[in-house]
Amino acid sequence: AWAMGTALGFLFFAWIRGVGDKLWHPSSLVQILLTIACAYWSYLLADGLCGISGVLSTVAAAGVLAHYMWPAVVHRQAMEDFWHVLETVGNILVFFIAGMLT
Repeated sequence: AWAMGTALGFLFFAWIRGVGDKLWHPSSLVQILLTIACAYWSYLLADGLCGISGVLSTVAAAGVLAHYMWPAVVHRQAMEDFWHVLETVGNILVFFIAGMLT
């Protein structure tokens, strides 16, 4: 699982670096979408296709991106803002559903 996640992390890192053109306006959006796709595909391929831990694969891919990706990101603030919003919405949903179940 770790090897698959690491390989996918490096694959998506190369892709994120490849679209990192500061003069092309949509490149920050494409980079954000690639980080989502990396998380999705690392889980899907590991758990669904190979039958190994999708969570460990996703953690390994995220670790690669967290370590190597930041110099290649065109708009760091946009990336951080997007993931902070997603984190907040996720927390709201978890606690809202937990409150509804009790």
